[in-house]
Amino acid sequence: MTAVVPSTVYDQAGAPLSVHRAWPKSGRRLTFEAMDQYGRLRAGMIDDGGKATVAGFRTDPALPGLGEAGGKLLVHRYKRRAVLRSEDGAHYTKLLAPGKAAMVAGQSALMHEAGTRAGFAVPEVLGSGPDRVVSAALAGSSLHELGAPDTAGAWDHAWQLWAERWPSLVRDAAGVQEIPLHDGAAEAATVRKWVAQLLDFGALDADPAAVRSLADEVCGALSKGCGRGEAGLAHRDLHDKQLLYCADTASLGLLDFDTAALAEPALDLANLAVHLRLRADQGTVTAEARKTAETAVDTAAADLSVPAGRLHLYAVATELRLVCVYAFRPQWQQLAQSWLDSLLAPQTRKGLS
Repeated sequence: MTAVVPSTVYDQAGAPLSVHRAWPKSGRRLTFEAMDQYGRLRAGMIDDGGKATVAGFRTDPALPGLGEAGGKLLVHRYKRRAVLRSEDGAHYTKLLAPGKAAMVAGQSALMHEAGTRAGFAVPEVLGSGPDRVVSAALAGSSLHELGAPDTAGAWDHAWQLWAERWPSLVRDAAGVQEIPLHDGAAEAATVRKWVAQLLDFGALDADPAAVRSLADEVCGALSKGCGRGEAGLAHRDLHDKQLLYCADTASLGLLDFDTAALAEPALDLANLAVHLRLRADQGTVTAEARKTAETAVDTAAADLSVPAGRLHLYAVATELRLVCVYAFRPQWQQLAQSWLDSLLAPQTRKGLS
């Protein structure tokens, strides 16, 4: 298997950096996020010839406010966004490329209202500017962190709360019509874009014609999806790291609304369920914990009357998209290959039409 993303890159001084993840760009370029020898998050670009350029710490030409922004740098997606936590842990600052902050601030405020009505703890937007959104921090640990066996009680209660409250949030779509529609055709376009990038880079070993055929079948079925009247409120990036459980208050928090939209409820449910399978394969969630969480997803799907066929379709679409995403993460490239091999098996296509 060809490694299109190097596990190590070097800065101008020749010091090594460990690459965590990368994102494909046009012209066979990659942006990447890495950790330097001092434990600092760094970002940069790899050109079409494989040459890496590492930006200085807290430096980004598309995010000029990064250098002066206070707090610990947690995320740096080069020329796109960065996330920082204040030194006292009271708030988070999200820096965004020009033109993006106003939309994210507006959607975050709307989702704060809807999430609160549904019983979730949701970060309050404390302020925003042309290039940033500042949000209050929530107490608790992510469900990704709670996956360990010694937190079974918290894990079970968190998923019980989620199953009880998620359907109410989805049904609150009438109150947030300002949020855009992301229908099946839009999701199909997202999947097609990722598949095109996977094949353009040759990131995994597979017959391109077979991958395109699977993508065509999945995307064709997705495009037959619902319109605005049938859609519910959707997070569009729902997974275990976006949910926080606080044992002290027995509350469940919901984070990160950059991609909030009106969409089929099956989209978020499938994304959550497939991420649970991913965590199990990554070894961060036990089989028993995964079963508890999947039961919660099934309960919410039944409450929302989600057709089994649409849920299965969105699950396959999510698996295909995550294969493409994780093919560009050195640590998980082999896992992405295994998932792709399974997706290309004939039995996967059953029930897609």
